[in-house]
Amino acid sequence: MGPTMILTDKAAGPPPDRKQTQPDRAANGLLAQAPDPLRYDYVSKDPLEAGGLMLDLAPRSGRVLDVGCGTGALANLLRTDRKCEIVCVEPDEARARVARSRGLEVHVGCLETDLAPKLGKFDAIVLADVIEHLANPTDLILLTKAFLKPGGRLLISTPNVAHWSIRTKLLFGHFDYQPVGLMDATHLRWFTRRSLMQLLDACGFQVISIRGTACLGMHMYAHRLPWKALPYGIRRRVVQALVRGQPTLFTAQFIVEASPQEIE
Repeated sequence: MGPTMILTDKAAGPPPDRKQTQPDRAANGLLAQAPDPLRYDYVSKDPLEAGGLMLDLAPRSGRVLDVGCGTGALANLLRTDRKCEIVCVEPDEARARVARSRGLEVHVGCLETDLAPKLGKFDAIVLADVIEHLANPTDLILLTKAFLKPGGRLLISTPNVAHWSIRTKLLFGHFDYQPVGLMDATHLRWFTRRSLMQLLDACGFQVISIRGTACLGMHMYAHRLPWKALPYGIRRRVVQALVRGQPTLFTAQFIVEASPQEIE
């Protein structure tokens, strides 16, 4: 999934240098080499994973704004399977080019208030693996209200920092950044289920549903005991049951459906 969107606050002064809005620059000095900008050019329809859960939540034939669309893999899936009208915003030019090659409407840059009259209103706004890349995710979440139709939904996916794999490494003093995955070196913010719910509440959103992904493709499930000793089918059922029974420990990504709270 595509990482990231960084907001600029015009009231605070001139926008930052264009280089500072490139999300992968956050990995500078944390990896041996710069991360591949196209590293998330894939999406799965698996109902245990983010793509499949987003498909289930997206409105059929609705207007959807995909903010931080990356290479457009998810947007293309929503357009094809849910027959959505998709509009994309992506700050990274390399990823935006790939998204456009898929025939998607892509606006290169940051989501800003000035775009609201041009883009119009949407039935759903997707922030797929976006808010963890932002220094101030509150700004973006608040801004989405200007783009939502009445009754519209905000769909968010973000990693769970309390996942068992991160907890076990912390026990031994390890917090090692990686090019991809839960420990992606471009992550600036880290969320648990509780902190994510608190953020949305502070932004004036009501959580309608929150689900969890298994992310069975992660390295540890294929290479670490006891997981690697289990046949894939059994491993899948076991992890799925653990995600449902112990979501704060075994959920890899939270998938949240939320709507703006009504003002009384």
